[in-house]
Amino acid sequence: EKALNNALVFGKKGGDASVTQQTQALFLKEFPTSSFAKDIYLERGDAAIKDGRWGEALGSYSAYLKNHGAKKAAATESARWNVLFMKSRLEGHWRPELNPARDVSADLVSESWKFLEDFPKTTHKSDLVMLLAFRKGATPADLEKLRKHAAGDAKSKDLLDEATIVLKARSSKDLDALVKANPPAKAKTELLKEILAKARFDIVEKSFQTYTKRPLNYKRFAPSL
Repeated sequence: EKALNNALVFGKKGGDASVTQQTQALFLKEFPTSSFAKDIYLERGDAAIKDGRWGEALGSYSAYLKNHGAKKAAATESARWNVLFMKSRLEGHWRPELNPARDVSADLVSESWKFLEDFPKTTHKSDLVMLLAFRKGATPADLEKLRKHAAGDAKSKDLLDEATIVLKARSSKDLDALVKANPPAKAKTELLKEILAKARFDIVEKSFQTYTKRPLNYKRFAPSL
């Protein structure tokens, strides 16, 4: 184990990236739980995510957490966040939408809540609020729970205020009241502008459809000819 680690150290000093990667792979295969392996997993994960090789990065961070991530250390928080970030992107959850095509996976939802509980002071709070509050299956109860986790975080508060309107727009039967309470002109984000503009359009369209279905009064119409 020490001999292989020494070979890895000398390989890095020699500047041969190919040899270093091969030695790292061999070391992790033979000694996955070694104390020397911790930095290797993280180093390989960081390099892979920088190059856009998310599948490899996810594998490296996941292996680190499996073998060395029991403690709530800074490195563990970073690795767990990277796993959540990549999983959310690989599932296609890039930005909030009015009507997402699919919900966030149950595993990712569970892992995200657990992360907030384990690392209440995380700097990634608003990112997780965005993922959980705007997901297809989000509920008002979820938003209230998130407000407790996000207490004191201004960006998270703004996101939750916006998510509240989004959830109402998804299920509201009284779009007129929604638009009156939240004028589109005062919307701060593109998502809210899209939601409220659509709500206003639906109101106008409904009125138009009602008007066009009214029977024509020929007696009133004839004098105008």
